[in-house]
Amino acid sequence: MKKRKKKNAITLLALVITIVIMLLLAGVAIQMIMGENGLIAKSVQAQKEQAKAELYDTAKLSYMSLNAKALENGQSSPQTELALSTTEFTNKYNVVGDDITDKKGTVIESKLKLINELNELRVISEEPEISMKGEYIERPWPKKVSGVTIPEEDKDKMILKIKILKDNKKIEIMNSYMSTVTCTVEYGNGKEKKISPMMSEELEYNKGEHIVKIEKPSEMFINTGDDVEVEILQWGKIEYIEDGSTNIHIENVSAIYEPEPERGRLIVHFRNGKMSQIPEWLYSKKIDSEYLEDQFENCNNLTQIPENLFKHNTNVEIISVAFMCEGLTSIPENLFKYNLKLKQMSVTFSTSSVAQIPENLFKYNTELEIISGTFLTCRSITSIPENLFKYNLKLKQIYDIFAGCSSITSIPENLFKHNTELEEIRNAFFMCTGLTSIPENLFKYNTKLKSFEFVFKNCTGLTSIPENLFKYNNNVKEAQRLFEGCENINDIPEKIIEFANKVKERTESPINIYHIFAGCTSASNYSSLPAYMK
Repeated sequence: MKKRKKKNAITLLALVITIVIMLLLAGVAIQMIMGENGLIAKSVQAQKEQAKAELYDTAKLSYMSLNAKALENGQSSPQTELALSTTEFTNKYNVVGDDITDKKGTVIESKLKLINELNELRVISEEPEISMKGEYIERPWPKKVSGVTIPEEDKDKMILKIKILKDNKKIEIMNSYMSTVTCTVEYGNGKEKKISPMMSEELEYNKGEHIVKIEKPSEMFINTGDDVEVEILQWGKIEYIEDGSTNIHIENVSAIYEPEPERGRLIVHFRNGKMSQIPEWLYSKKIDSEYLEDQFENCNNLTQIPENLFKHNTNVEIISVAFMCEGLTSIPENLFKYNLKLKQMSVTFSTSSVAQIPENLFKYNTELEIISGTFLTCRSITSIPENLFKYNLKLKQIYDIFAGCSSITSIPENLFKHNTELEEIRNAFFMCTGLTSIPENLFKYNTKLKSFEFVFKNCTGLTSIPENLFKYNNNVKEAQRLFEGCENINDIPEKIIEFANKVKERTESPINIYHIFAGCTSASNYSSLPAYMK
């Protein structure tokens, strides 16, 4: 009996040991399969790496295809981000915010990392090197830019690549009367010429590419005329005018390879430019600049503006004559996000093809006092955001803001509700021929207004004027040509006539109140109006 019990005990112990060993082995097997470094995890990781590799290959092939087409057409290398919008790429992947996903919605890689990888291709193709944050990186000497090797001894020279698209083209380089130095121009064919202030020189070139070097560039004009493209390879050392702005005018710029110099009062005029894109880092060195003027006038190949173009210009106070580009179709909502000191904006986005105005475009510009010529003759705009000027509480003067916007049919009643410091409104809706009505309380909160001029001139779609339109504007001393040319207005309210008479009483000069209703001949009471109103 004792022997049987002992035998049973041994058998039970062996069974327990066997079970324990089997459990341990099972755990090991599960760990090998399911653990962090298990077969399944490795398989999943391998799939992720494979998906990432395929993503990078597709993006690189897309970019190289775009780059090849650009070279065939004699254009500069495209921005890397354009590779993400090709058919080859979008057939496989989606760009969702800051991520790249497959068609099932699985995130494969961040957009920033992918673009940074593609930027290495641009370095190879002699494009500027860009950091992970999108910042420009200075190149070591000697540096190669757009196929041109620039030695360190030329670091102070402005260097341009001029492409003559037709034979026997003359390029004029003018040293302005404002300049204080004599510049030396190397023609590119072994010749050079010294150009004194107030002098100009015409350089004659045949069809092809020519490298022009300018020593001591200062206040100057580079006039190329048609059938020419100019690449700015290097700015060099600018000779600045003391106590004033230094202006450099360059026509037909097709590519820029480094940021503008850091000096605040250097103003570069890119007129009739051939650029399709603006480098996001173009103004990254101008951190102390208070003025940004004459930017990209008539650069009609531009369709969009980089959102962070003015990110570094935190001290800018004036932005003037910017983005007069017929091809421009959109405006980034945060374009002026970092320009908290901005006081004046003049002639921006005029003549463009922008159809929609971002409601928060001026949200961060709380110091804005003057806005003029913005959206001038933008005929594609159909509506105005009601809160466009909501945050501009210091706004005092509005000139020409929507003049010539012929597709606008109505004005938000509260457009100027928050602008209680307004003193002048001129030409605001001049030639808005599609406008069919005016909200009665449009100027209700603008009790400090002193001047109304040409506000609704030639708004031929108007048939009536709200009786209480100027009810709260009792400080007006100037009212010129307010409704001149509004030929379809059928009646002029008595309170509007009364408003005009009161302006005449308080004005200091008869020229400050005249022709308010000139040409409103369809009005039933036009003939009875005082002479100064007609």
